Amino acid sequence: MQLRRKHHGAARRGMSLLEVLTALAVFFISAVSLTEMVDTASNAATYARRLAKAQLLAETKMDEIVAGAIALSNGGGTIDEEVEGWSYNVTVSPESWSSVQDASTNQAITGLNTVIVTVTYQMTGVRPVEYSIARIILDPRLRQPAPPPESGTGTTTTGGG
Repeated sequence: MQLRRKHHGAARRGMSLLEVLTALAVFFISAVSLTEMVDTASNAATYARRLAKAQLLAETKMDEIVAGAIALSNGGGTIDEEVEGWSYNVTVSPESWSSVQDASTNQAITGLNTVIVTVTYQMTGVRPVEYSIARIILDPRLRQPAPPPESGTGTTTTGGG
């Protein structure tokens, strides 16, 4: 029977405690960093989504003003079609150089108005979002329908053979 001797130069079969602790520290630091990056990216995506929604809501309110569904005046309020937190504000600045005289009422009407619609999203604990859109709009009172065509001035042809 032969005795086996241990050689100091022989290969080790495991890892030391220091190597394990170093590997765990690197793993945990990487995990925390990745978690923070994902959280930051998620918050940025949520903010971008809300900003895009604010833009659409501002354009919708501006279209309602242009169509005459909302009066051409300063004001605002909450946006009822959306979840809570959304509101809008309208600022109207008449352009004095565009004033015209209304023949029927003999009043001066400002023809063009600078309209600024601002939509905001504000909730506690959430980064606020604000978006503004501006446009120059003709006063709806100056819009008149086209006069009807005069009867008897047009020629009518009938097909015949």
